[in-house]
Amino acid sequence: LRGFSSRGLGPTDADSRTVSNAMGGDAFFVAGAMLSRSIPLPEAREPGLLHALITSGAVRVHAFANAGNCIRARDGESVVAEVLSRLFLRVRASVGVGVAFSTPLGRAEINLCRPILSDAALGDRI
Repeated sequence: LRGFSSRGLGPTDADSRTVSNAMGGDAFFVAGAMLSRSIPLPEAREPGLLHALITSGAVRVHAFANAGNCIRARDGESVVAEVLSRLFLRVRASVGVGVAFSTPLGRAEINLCRPILSDAALGDRI
């Protein structure tokens, strides 16, 4: 989930006294929304490579919002409704802006992100 550390969301090893270790989960969800547009630039008399890349749409700016959660099922918990209710009980979320580049290997992004819903008591790492 953007804005959180890798493996920074979900169940952790409670026995660790230093850094908690991610233990993985049995159920998770992620959702996201993004608005994107090309960068508007005025016409240049002598456009350079950077100007050409930007006006071609290969470089775009975007704003986004992401939400998600990861949980471990409790012993004996098999009813899907129980798991889903806990999954959506403590949703984590983040918002941000960034720049995306089209490359021959795929899309690359540079983002600034801010978590807006997190829970340090559950071991979330930002």
